[in-house]
Amino acid sequence: MVLRAYPIILIIIGATSIISGTTCNQTAANGGYTNIERNCGSSRERGPVYVENDKDYPLDELEKLLKANSSVYENVMGEDVITDGRKAGPANAECFCESIERVIFPRKGQDHQGDWYNIINHGKFRQGIRIEECMDVGKPCHLRSSIKYPTECRQLYAFRSLLAKVKGRIQMQQFEIPNACKCFIKVNKD
Repeated sequence: MVLRAYPIILIIIGATSIISGTTCNQTAANGGYTNIERNCGSSRERGPVYVENDKDYPLDELEKLLKANSSVYENVMGEDVITDGRKAGPANAECFCESIERVIFPRKGQDHQGDWYNIINHGKFRQGIRIEECMDVGKPCHLRSSIKYPTECRQLYAFRSLLAKVKGRIQMQQFEIPNACKCFIKVNKD
């Protein structure tokens, strides 16, 4: 539960019940994520938090920096995997908010302070990360039963450590990524 300044309580609901759970597309493993439920605004409400195709990507500069310690950097590279078995949930589970789960290779990302940095994603230096983006941000949740309170789908974010160019050096940096789509119920506080 999250208390607000006004007399409304928001209750997170999941795929299998109104009390708890996860969305049907959210994986159970954290996979390097931190601050799982930071920020409930969506990327569509707040603007993007990553860029996949950056026309100003400093390729020549990054290649020079990577060449100095390429064997060290190669050990950090990898790609998340999405499997159907991890996201299906129980046979009787329902999705309350539609989402798309995919692996991206961002070239620019936003940190916890809102600053943008170039993320290493070129040639043999690739970092593929799993994201889940809400399709119905701000819209009512898809519930079978009638609930007397308004519902809303919201984008949740996590922070993920990725290799990036920070102040002219290559180092690990935490970037904000969309990682879950949740249904919230607005309940009047009595």
